[in-house]
Order: sequence, then structure tokens, then C-alpha cells
Amino acid sequence: MKNPKTVSSANRHMLIFTSLVVCAFVGMVAFVFTRDTTQVIQNDTLAVNELNGFDMTYEEDTDGDGLANWEETLWGTDPENADTDGDGIRDKEDVFANSETAFAIDDQSSSGNNSANLVSRNSDGTETPDNATGILSKEMFSAYMLTLKNGETFTQEDQDLAFTRALDEAAPQLTPPRYTINDVHTVPATDANRARYVKSVLETFQNMIDGVVSEKKSLYDIGQGNTDQGVSDLKKTVANYKQYTQTLEDMSVPNDAIETHHTLVQKLLTYVYIVEGLSMLNEDPVRAATALQLFSYTYGELNASYGLFTTYVKSNSESIINGGGLR
Repeated sequence: MKNPKTVSSANRHMLIFTSLVVCAFVGMVAFVFTRDTTQVIQNDTLAVNELNGFDMTYEEDTDGDGLANWEETLWGTDPENADTDGDGIRDKEDVFANSETAFAIDDQSSSGNNSANLVSRNSDGTETPDNATGILSKEMFSAYMLTLKNGETFTQEDQDLAFTRALDEAAPQLTPPRYTINDVHTVPATDANRARYVKSVLETFQNMIDGVVSEKKSLYDIGQGNTDQGVSDLKKTVANYKQYTQTLEDMSVPNDAIETHHTLVQKLLTYVYIVEGLSMLNEDPVRAATALQLFSYTYGELNASYGLFTTYVKSNSESIINGGGLR
């Protein structure tokens, strides 16, 4: 196996490996993402069930060459032929001997004995992107490669440890911006201030209506296979969403609307973050897959938070009218 096609591209192998484990990883991200919400029990249970139901470490090895069938898929070897290239050496030994030409592995990785520092040697000199997909690929593949190098089996425990490390490292990139109670700019709850506040919020959300229409069109284009155009348009929509969100963050809020406003802005920030994730389909598939899984849930949360705002308006309608609003 002098020049196997299976080691011609470092990124290709990590991409295939990622495709084998992304479902479980996305489930774990969803578990973390939703655990602090009002749907904590339901969503945690669903995420854990999804994770437990996905098993990439099954040991079926049809041809007995030391590579499980899923590993044969990764490397492009024949799961029913122990010596795919007929050179007299089992596929497992062949694969690792040649894979070292595509990757540099450091046994003394700071991550621990079950991991390794993985450096892609791409033809253009670039390294794997430092995003959620790149982190998952590097962490999982380096852990796998080290066990292979040591002549060991990539066990369920190895997989779980690699998932945990990848999730911890990727967490900052898979966490929406935070807007706290202390970030709210408050003013006294006078009639005039309530009127100005309600008017500003309504105008901001009205401005977002065009964005929602554009968003739906972009998602439709992506679904129809017009990915580049859909992603490009969706990025423009996200940029507008961020401007509107910043307007809400900066506005003066009556001190009796602090919690309502805080919830509204946080849910909007989260929703915009999810839509932004969908727009990263080309450069960060893991984040996009996570966003797709959480899109409907996050949209529902945003609607619920806007419902709290409308309740505030109804409860203070007379004051708002007296202040010059709702006319």
C-alpha cells in the first residue's frame, strides 16, 4: 500500500470521521444548550437518549483484519477483505503505517494519555479551521489515531472522553451571547418612559419582519440545493438582526419591565445566534447541524418571550396611552 488513496487528504479523513460521530456530538451540544431552560427535563432526556442510541464503536469486524467495519468506511478499505491491496499486510497495519505520512502525532499531548496533538498537513499549508467542526474532527481523530498507533481498540470510554474534551473546547463557540439583568439600562416607570419603551420595541420588531421573510426565503433556497445563494442571503439577514438586537440592548427600559426586557433580548440573541449557525453550513457543519436541531425550539422560546412583552403592554395600557403611546 504505497500511495493509498485513503491518506491523500488529511481533511478528507477527518471529514469522514466527523460524519460518523456528528450525530452524537450534536446531541451532546443540544443537551448542554437546553439544560438551563424551562424545558430542561424534556430536552435533556431527548438529548441523552439520542446520544445513547448512537454507537460508532461497535466491534463488528467482518474480515478479521483488526479494523472494525466503521473504520473500514473511514479509510476506504474493504470490510470483507483483510488485505485490500493484496500486499500481504493486514489492512490495520497498512492503514496506520501510511496514515502517519498525513498526520503528525504527539504522544505527549497535554490532553492526556488518550489523546494526541493532531496537525493537518494539507497541500495548501492550511490547518483545520478552529471552529466546532474542526475541534470535533481534531479531537476525535487524534484520540482514535493514538489508540491505533498503540495497537489498541478505540473503546466506548475513549470515545466518551474525546467527546467530553471536544465539547468543553467547543463550548465557547456553541454558546449564544449573554444578556444579564445588569446589562439592562433602566429609567423610572413613568407614563412617558413606558410609552417610549413600548414604541421602540414595537418599531424594532416591525423592522425585523422583512428579515423574517428574507430568512425564510434563504432557508428555502438552501433546502432546494441553492446553498451558496441561500447562505449568502442568510448572512445578510443575520447582520440586520444583530443591528436590531443591539437597538434593544441599548434602549432605556422602565424599571417595572426589567425582567420582561431581559428575557426578550436574551431569547432574541439566542435566536439570532441559531440563525447565524444555519448560515455557517459551508464552513462549520457541526454548528449548522446543532442550529438546525434547535431552530424550532428557539423560535418557540422567542415567541413566548414576546408574549411576556405583550402582557406588559396590556397591563400598562392606560399608562402607555397617557404617555403618548399606542395611538
